[in-house]
Amino acid sequence: MDKLKTLLPPNASPPEIALENTHAERIEAIPVPIRQIRRPLLTPRQFIPWLAWDNGVTWWEEDWTEIQKRQVVKAAPEINKRRGTIGAVKRALASLDYLTRVVEWHQESPKATPYTFRVIIFGSEISEAVLDKLINQINDAKNVRSYLSGIEISSRAVRGRFYIGGAVIANITAEIGIQ
Repeated sequence: MDKLKTLLPPNASPPEIALENTHAERIEAIPVPIRQIRRPLLTPRQFIPWLAWDNGVTWWEEDWTEIQKRQVVKAAPEINKRRGTIGAVKRALASLDYLTRVVEWHQESPKATPYTFRVIIFGSEISEAVLDKLINQINDAKNVRSYLSGIEISSRAVRGRFYIGGAVIANITAEIGIQ
């Protein structure tokens, strides 16, 4: 083995050198996309579960689509940094491709029981299995003190005023010459 490529100390035994030579030749022959492995949206499909484990994903479903798996892995570091906050709950729900809104107790009118929150899921059809998964994800991301008081399923209708405006600008340049 070339001295520049070895990781062994100068007093390495012949069996250690032989073992290193054997492994180095095989490992170098395996093409590994090093730049892509750590990126959830670029890593090859077979590495997604390993990357999820490495990023601290605490909830994983094998029946998720590949896109959902990649989104969960991508969101994991931010969720773990903010675990126990309402922001973590929002990120956890957003990573599962459901349009949701989290309403905390102090945002209710009148104010609800302290340290409670509810989740509004926008959509017309959500199965019981998906609802169970969402509850598990919420419970995993929230702090221990807070209590999920309810989940409301709402239509995707958007209510409110919508304003639209525009402007027209014109510029005319004219030259007048006297002869």
